[in-house]
Amino acid sequence: MERELARGIPLWRARWRYGVNLFGSALSVWRTGWRAPKLGISWLDVKLGLRMLVKQPGLTLVAVFALAVGIPIGLAPSHAARAFETLPPYAGPHELQVLTNFNVETSRRESPSLYDFVQWREPLSTFEALGATTRGATYNVLSENGRAAPVLGAEVTASIFDIVQVPPLLGRTLVSGDEIIGAPDVVVIGYDLWQSRLEGDPDVIGRAIRIGGVPREVVGVMPESFLFPVQDHLWLPLRGSALTDDHGQGMPLTVFGRLSDGVSWQEAEAELRAVGGRMAAELPETHARLRHEVVPLTLGVFGFGRDGMGGAGGVLLK
Repeated sequence: MERELARGIPLWRARWRYGVNLFGSALSVWRTGWRAPKLGISWLDVKLGLRMLVKQPGLTLVAVFALAVGIPIGLAPSHAARAFETLPPYAGPHELQVLTNFNVETSRRESPSLYDFVQWREPLSTFEALGATTRGATYNVLSENGRAAPVLGAEVTASIFDIVQVPPLLGRTLVSGDEIIGAPDVVVIGYDLWQSRLEGDPDVIGRAIRIGGVPREVVGVMPESFLFPVQDHLWLPLRGSALTDDHGQGMPLTVFGRLSDGVSWQEAEAELRAVGGRMAAELPETHARLRHEVVPLTLGVFGFGRDGMGGAGGVLLK
């Protein structure tokens, strides 16, 4: 599917061809296996197996329950990851990646910190740009009638908008000056928030709204399809200093990057791991146990790896 999408074949057609090929392959294997004498399965084996199942009902029940529950649980992360593989409406979505840490001691993924983001941002040449966001949070937005309503949003670096390459519908996106501590409090809002809470006011740019009890100036409105990274409707500037983080122990972030032209994710991951190796040598107590990975956007935002698995373990069948 990835190769066909890279050649410009529509997503629905690639999925249809994938399904047809998968069904045909499964049918061919089934027919071959049914006819092959090498399997060594006889009717006597089948009767003996059924007789053992009847004589040991307790063991049969445990085995059936383990298979019925264990296999779906083991496959659930992979299927959940694939469910989110629909390409987002951003420019060149195949080039959008998530940079993440994998703890080899605990076999779990760890969110990068502001310290990690700053250390990665300059030396990585395989990415056009890197950006970071906090995990989605709920903010109370005060309406004209004085009632507050919860709205999903995130704190983001200004470079996030350069990575997704989606222009604002009105006004501007965040700029690097908005990230400076002490700069005016501003916000970029989504289309739905603009329509539902601000009545689609065409003069909304420059208008102040209270978010979490803090008055913030609206500097931009994003298009209706923009909900980056996951169903968010407002974006605040991410402010902080990497110097205040104790070697990466600060707030957890999601780090995004856009691959440079002609660069594969394997090349980007190799460069990221080289930078991570230098960090591990300098900070062995916090970074020696980390392995750095580059994961597609549609998987990385939900905490999955490139194989579709999260940090948790799976079910092993022997």
